[in-house]
Amino acid sequence: MTRVAKLEIMKIGAFDSGVGGFTVLKPLLKQMPNLSVVYLADTAHVPYSGKTPEELEIIIRKILKFFLEKKVEAVIFACNTSSALVLPKVRPYSFVPFYGVVGPGIKSALKATQGKGIGAAANEVTAKSGIFKKMIHEKDPAIPVFEQSCPELVSLVEKGDLSSSRTVSAVREYMKPIRGKIDALILGCTHFPFLKKQFEDSLPDCAVIDPANSLAEEFAEDFKNKKVYHGIDSRQKLNKGNIVFNEAVKNHELFVTKQSPHIEEWAEKVLGWKVKAELLDLKFIRPWTPEEVVSCETPS
Repeated sequence: MTRVAKLEIMKIGAFDSGVGGFTVLKPLLKQMPNLSVVYLADTAHVPYSGKTPEELEIIIRKILKFFLEKKVEAVIFACNTSSALVLPKVRPYSFVPFYGVVGPGIKSALKATQGKGIGAAANEVTAKSGIFKKMIHEKDPAIPVFEQSCPELVSLVEKGDLSSSRTVSAVREYMKPIRGKIDALILGCTHFPFLKKQFEDSLPDCAVIDPANSLAEEFAEDFKNKKVYHGIDSRQKLNKGNIVFNEAVKNHELFVTKQSPHIEEWAEKVLGWKVKAELLDLKFIRPWTPEEVVSCETPS
């Protein structure tokens, strides 16, 4: 007989410059249906590739201050640019566990490649940072790495232009320089999984990696190993065959930093959320600083 349990909900924060972070949340919520998400779409600053690392760090510190005030129990950097440029700087002072998407994507690519080469499709700032080459070569210096900038794709996705001839052509052109040189491609921007088929069509003999799947596995594994907060026994929480999850107690929240006509539509289309987006003005939030670190002890 199936047991019904009212589960304690875990509240997390997640952010991106727009709708791209929804692709990160989708597999995460599938693995962890007891999550309650506070999602911030920083639409006032989309795309993040237009910011200097210094400007981006100030923006992200403001977002972290917002999440600190919301009392979240983990933060997902659902954005490759912030994961690459800001997360390494703030993680040592994290007030709750911080998760990014760069590391999980690299881990999957290393498993998928046969040694021919690994590519990373990213926005201009992330590609120029060299983060993928640096982290891959820390694991295996012999693997060729190609970081390819795809500057037009974020704006096309934000407009909902996923399958037009313009978008298909843009993906094909961006992939030309690395076609035949790689056997694994990391979608190094969380907007790009919306275009996964276009990437696969452009690179037919290449494994196209969506880092979100690896991130979801990593988060769930940490949860089972009690590296992130949990209110009841983790094995019970994840044993979906014996537990009916109480959907009614979850309360997802959606925030934007500039009104966007599509954000609620994307939230419902990708995640099944029917929530009203609230406006959050980051100008009135001071950046979070390491001095505000709150002890985040892992339960023994």
